[in-house]
Amino acid sequence: MNNKIMGYFLAAFFVLGTSVYAQDLQLSLNDRVYRMTRELNLTDTQADAVKPIIKGYMTKREAALQEAQTQAIVDHAALRNAIEALKRDQYQKLSKILSEDQLHRWIQKENLRAALNKDNMEGQFEEGPTLTADGANLKF
Repeated sequence: MNNKIMGYFLAAFFVLGTSVYAQDLQLSLNDRVYRMTRELNLTDTQADAVKPIIKGYMTKREAALQEAQTQAIVDHAALRNAIEALKRDQYQKLSKILSEDQLHRWIQKENLRAALNKDNMEGQFEEGPTLTADGANLKF
């Protein structure tokens, strides 16, 4: 009997957790598309067209980050390369919807956000570790 109750509890927890993640993804997606629309003066057609591209990128990026969290030792260089490849793919797809100027401005804005938010695993990355008098200075 207790195993059955525990099974129901775990199933409910999984469904609720998935639902919360989907809501967070949707809020973040809507926020990003809204920012793009406002900052780049997107048309309604452009905004509708970029939404699935942004969603695909965000979903794949989150999957890569979650996969890295399951590893005992995270290969930061491989993770960085995987996210950069996802970002390049996203930009390639966006280039078919946005004008050259819009895409250039969006890339600049994303690079600025990444520079201001160094804890984010997205955007610009610094070179590897350096040695200081106090020991290694790890940069990821």
